[in-house]
Amino acid sequence: MGKVRIPGKAFLFCGLLYATDDLFEKARTALEELFGPVCREARGFPFTVTDYYRDELGEEIYKGFLFFDRFISMESIADIKIETNGLEKELSPSGEKRIINLDPGYLDLAKVVLATTKDRAHRLYLKDGIYGEVEYTYQKDSYVPSPWAYPDYYQESYIILFNEMRRYYHNRLRSGIS
Repeated sequence: MGKVRIPGKAFLFCGLLYATDDLFEKARTALEELFGPVCREARGFPFTVTDYYRDELGEEIYKGFLFFDRFISMESIADIKIETNGLEKELSPSGEKRIINLDPGYLDLAKVVLATTKDRAHRLYLKDGIYGEVEYTYQKDSYVPSPWAYPDYYQESYIILFNEMRRYYHNRLRSGIS
């Protein structure tokens, strides 16, 4: 029989789809109020892999990431997704389509996980209508996209960023900072 062990803390991040720097800044401020200071920001990645969000966000869409100083328990990602869904509504004009998309997730030494409200065969139910999806697994010194990963997560610039943040996370774990 296996021994039950609670996993260590994971590194919280949020992916943002946005049309203007002003929207990104408003979201960053609101996210920092919820989750604390950001230790790394990356933004301005053109989001051209799908037109799925065009009706909501406009013709010219960008992707950005915020990585937070705060480490989280893995099970809290479902609550965090519910909070970011509320924030999307808060930042959008009343009664209109959302104007920003917030996708929280976490990374640990083995994987990168996103929280989502959409069920699919490869997603695991977490709680309260939230599912988890593994975007990357760590293999041979790099994160590797899962076969079902969102298309933009195949971009080399994302992989480089997430590998950099994994090293940062690993160094914090080694130094006992969590």
